[in-house]
Amino acid sequence: VGSTSPLDKKRTSSSPPSLMMASPMGSPQQKANLLAELAANGGQMLPLQIWPGGIAPPKAAMPWIEAAAAAAVSGLQFPLSSPTVSPSGGRGGVPVPVGTAPAALSLGGAALAAAATAVAQATAVPAAALLPEGMDAMPEPTGLSLENSTTTSLQIKWEIQESLKNLSDLGTIFWFVQFCKSDDTEILGEGIFPLSTSSAPVKGLQPGCEYKIMLRLESRLLQTDPPTLASPWTADVFSTLDVSHTPARPPPPVLHRISSSMAEVSILAAPCQRDGRFSCAQSYLLQRLEGAMPEDGSEDSWKSVPEVTSACSHPTEDELVPSLKHRRVPLSADRIYHFRVRAINHLGASPWSEAATTLPPPSPPELKVARITPFAATLTWAPPEGNGFKVNHYKVLQCKADDEDVVTEMHMEAGDTAALSSPASGAGADTADGGKWLESGGSGELERMSDRMMTLNVSPLVPNCNYKVWARAVSEAGVSDASAPVSFSTLPLPPTQPCGTSSTDIGANSVNINWSMPGDGQTNAATMCEVKWRIVAREEVEVAGGGEAMIASSIEDDNEADGEAWSSKQIGCPQEAGVPFACEIDGLKTDQLHVVKIRGLNGGGEGPWSDAFVFSTSLPPPQQPLMFHSSDTSATSTKLSWDQPLDEAFPVTSYQLRVSQIGAEDEGDDDVGWDAISQHDESDGRLSKVVHGLQPGIEYVFELRAINRNCHGESTEPLKVSTQCTFPSPPSSPRCLERSHFSLMVLWSPPPCNNGSEVVAYELQIRKHCDGGEWEAVPEEIGNDSAEISNLEPNCEYDLRVRARNALGWSEWSNESSMHTLVLPLPHAPNSLAVIPTHNSVTLSWPHHQDHVTQYTVEMKVGDEWMQADEFDGVISGQLARLKRDRRDAELDAECDRQRKRAVMTLSKEGLQSSTEYMFRVAARSVGGEAFSEAVSVATLCEKSVGLSDADMTKLQGLCEGCGCGEYSERFCRSQYDIETLSRMPPDELQKVFDRLQVLPKHRENLRMALCQSLGPPSKPRMVAASSDSITLEWDAPESNGHPVTGYLVQYAQCGADEDETVEREEMCCSATSCKVSNLVADADHVFRICACGQPRGPEMVWSQDTVFRTLAVECPDVELRRWMREALNTPNYADKVAAQLYEEQWTVQVLKSMPANELADLLRKTRVKAGAVHAIVTAFHGMHPA
Repeated sequence: VGSTSPLDKKRTSSSPPSLMMASPMGSPQQKANLLAELAANGGQMLPLQIWPGGIAPPKAAMPWIEAAAAAAVSGLQFPLSSPTVSPSGGRGGVPVPVGTAPAALSLGGAALAAAATAVAQATAVPAAALLPEGMDAMPEPTGLSLENSTTTSLQIKWEIQESLKNLSDLGTIFWFVQFCKSDDTEILGEGIFPLSTSSAPVKGLQPGCEYKIMLRLESRLLQTDPPTLASPWTADVFSTLDVSHTPARPPPPVLHRISSSMAEVSILAAPCQRDGRFSCAQSYLLQRLEGAMPEDGSEDSWKSVPEVTSACSHPTEDELVPSLKHRRVPLSADRIYHFRVRAINHLGASPWSEAATTLPPPSPPELKVARITPFAATLTWAPPEGNGFKVNHYKVLQCKADDEDVVTEMHMEAGDTAALSSPASGAGADTADGGKWLESGGSGELERMSDRMMTLNVSPLVPNCNYKVWARAVSEAGVSDASAPVSFSTLPLPPTQPCGTSSTDIGANSVNINWSMPGDGQTNAATMCEVKWRIVAREEVEVAGGGEAMIASSIEDDNEADGEAWSSKQIGCPQEAGVPFACEIDGLKTDQLHVVKIRGLNGGGEGPWSDAFVFSTSLPPPQQPLMFHSSDTSATSTKLSWDQPLDEAFPVTSYQLRVSQIGAEDEGDDDVGWDAISQHDESDGRLSKVVHGLQPGIEYVFELRAINRNCHGESTEPLKVSTQCTFPSPPSSPRCLERSHFSLMVLWSPPPCNNGSEVVAYELQIRKHCDGGEWEAVPEEIGNDSAEISNLEPNCEYDLRVRARNALGWSEWSNESSMHTLVLPLPHAPNSLAVIPTHNSVTLSWPHHQDHVTQYTVEMKVGDEWMQADEFDGVISGQLARLKRDRRDAELDAECDRQRKRAVMTLSKEGLQSSTEYMFRVAARSVGGEAFSEAVSVATLCEKSVGLSDADMTKLQGLCEGCGCGEYSERFCRSQYDIETLSRMPPDELQKVFDRLQVLPKHRENLRMALCQSLGPPSKPRMVAASSDSITLEWDAPESNGHPVTGYLVQYAQCGADEDETVEREEMCCSATSCKVSNLVADADHVFRICACGQPRGPEMVWSQDTVFRTLAVECPDVELRRWMREALNTPNYADKVAAQLYEEQWTVQVLKSMPANELADLLRKTRVKAGAVHAIVTAFHGMHPA
């Protein structure tokens, strides 16, 4: 109950329906989807109520489980849901459990109707079934009394009966408290408390009132669920204390002026208890006075803020009222204010508190920026209004505009000023230090205003950077609001001298000039660049007497007297970092020497001119060749001819030809693929060239262009030429795709070139490798690049070759390749045969992990002969077909087999006699033969055997479901195992039970943890002896804590190649403090840990510290195998280790060489050979890389 099995969507309509049980804890959408899938597959539906999963059902709930079993036997499919048990009656009544009778829908036969009847008869769950064992009814609470009281709260207490003290950890029984006024039945509040609690506070009450307190015990599955059972109410009446005095005078309110126009007011409460009597305040009245205090003490000027109520927390000293702190009150910016408060209750009001005063802060200053330089800025402002108090100093704060988290604060006394002097007399004029005046009137006006203006020089700053500045004025009354922020940018430094001048794309009349601007790109970045150029006169060349470098150095001294000969242009600089500076200059004269100079410009001024750069414009390109044609085309060559272009000024010196196939033209780059024509023929004024080495049946594109002493000219229009067709080239040698005992699936690659005609068929031939006989052709022509060859001999080597055919004929034969068919395997005998008997049947189950097994047969011993049970053939065939279908797409490697769920074969032999011993055995059959399991003897149960009690079955089901193993509870119950028996079993006997009942390894850990013992961990294991496949361990026994040790559980696993790789641990049981672990991997690290088992059961298994030991290395006596490994690998030690592993698995050099490269690589990976070594070994054996 509570498990979920997937519905087989591929099941045919004629197959019997399988049992499907939906988890009762699933979401409504999951249940709806499950019902829709069930209906679509033709299954019957019966809504059925089952106790919620994860909670052991009481005895009265067992009819639901019995009904589920009855429906399961009849082959019924149905969803499961939870029963409803709801209280009835008003407040104070006794809850009555009520069940809901399920309705049967779409009944399909007498078995289904019988199951529905069994469910309908079990519709009510008795209340006593929900109580803990040993308790007949909920006891009535006793000892309800008053512990202490205040004016607004009561502290009540009660007794915990002796019968309840042992149930404090149950978690399903709670105290439930309600209260109301003694003269009214309206419930004012309620609360739920754990069973271990014996007192509770009742708060939020009125002073001097009587309250009725009611208490009872309730049973709930969860604290938030409605009660299922409850005890009678216990009630009593208690009174709160009364307020007997007017409140005491409160302390002055606490003021905080958060701005010029807003203040935060917090009210303090005075102690409310004097001489054991209370004077609690119920509300507070706050008053505000604007301006000076009246000399005559008049009350008319005080203005009240709305009265606020607050519950008294009974302070013993002056403390803040939690609900009356930081209350905001609006103010006028330039006014003084006084605040006072008084406390009020129903007996009267307290005297006014002392007044608290807040003074008006000064007005914020208005900042202006007077001057900016690259490293500083001068700020000015007029002294602000002090609102009756003198401004003492200023706080000036500054930050970068793009980094407001880093703020620099400066202090300036009110009497300090910074001198401003400059010869400039107007706004925007430059200063002596490279700055600029921003105020109208210049420095003269600022100096005249120095007697009433504040000035501050802010430095050091970063050039060419954006800043934000604001200020606050400080007086005796406080700090003003922040001024409006002022933003400005410092001036940049002049650009540096350009460098790295170069030229690209030099044409006959234009050129592209490139350069770079040194600097940090921020403080002295250029915003514009000026480029000027002119022709270098012949006299300057003669004076320089040499190349372009000497000419450029001679022009460095050129003065501006020749400025009219220069042409210039200004360009914007790139804004993105990393973008080069470039300028295109056009309108130049052809084949002339020119000089270029560059300088940068920005707001800081003009930078220096760069060094002179000299370049020469080029010649025009030659004309396009004319009349470009082809002739005399064969399968591998063609003749090209053209007319030579005439240009006496710039004659053609050579030609270039580009050849490409249709669809493979170099569209991205026009200068790729050109080859010079070394020789060409001339006849009748036309030039010609024969092109050889072409492929048959291919359409080519030819292009031609002329070259002079400067550059190449424009190419001709593409000329398309198709060569003649011929028979195809040979395909690749066949390679093995799949192989079996009697067939080979081979694959080959098509011919690299079909020579102009599509391949339409292939011919495949085969012969035995050993006799070198005649080739035999596969009967039919093959239309694709793969074929399956059947009716071969097992464990035999064959040679194969293939050839291709197109419309012009057959190709040559491919290279030969050799392949091996598989050896016929013998099946392994079925192991771990498990039997579960009843009084008239025996259920057999065993793991199925052999894909080549085609059938299982079950035999029962009758007398001295074994008789085959033919009635199981159809059931076994159906199970094998389903397993084959589920595993069809799975990868058949070791890792996938280890991770997927183990398949189990199960069947039942019915109609046996009770109390009778029978013997069974199972045979696994395949094409290689058959193998029998060991015979198992089992006795059917006595027909009158009672079996486990309902309580034992309930406990066992709860333990299995609690550890996530609910699917095994029925197996344990049918095998007559209860929790007590399982928990007292030694580890080796418990291991045998798990094997017999087919418990998966991942579930054994959870079950063992639920049954394990409360013992400490054993000591860290020590290695006593080691061999190539075994390690002997010993350890010290743990502290028994008063409990005997019944045995030990040893877990071990081979360490993974990666530290983070998870490994699956194997385990074994032993009774002493030493054991020998066998069947280990040679020369490998293994990790071990130990757990002690005993009585009683503990919450979890306690393991010793993990310890790693290494097995000894094993030598390889096969000299040839060791020599091959050493030649393939660079490390002799590792090569010997790989050879030993292969020798231990009985592999030889001859067999390894006969395997295809991919199969050899898979074998080496499964043997845990390193990836680099796999590549080297496959290359050594086959001369090719593994896929």
